[in-house]
Amino acid sequence: MLEFDWDERKRFINKEKHGIDFYFACRVFWGETLQKKVWKNGEERKIAIGKIGDDVIVVVFVERENTIRLISARPASQDERKFYQQRYPRNRKRDLGN
Repeated sequence: MLEFDWDERKRFINKEKHGIDFYFACRVFWGETLQKKVWKNGEERKIAIGKIGDDVIVVVFVERENTIRLISARPASQDERKFYQQRYPRNRKRDLGN
């Protein structure tokens, strides 16, 4: 089972800046995501693009053992939404663990 954590100060800043709470952003990992590794400040990070309801969001995170530490979350850009929807068309059924 995945566990999530984050810095509370960053959570507040992210919610103010992008309108997305980290509690909400965690749900992106319940479905299909596109992920890419990136390096910043000597640390390996990952970017996930996924869908929550009708919203496509981008989450930057770090994996530490069984924990996902959220760094930021924002609405996907138009290009990111298009890329995600080409990979996972709307009519495709997904298993969300229900």
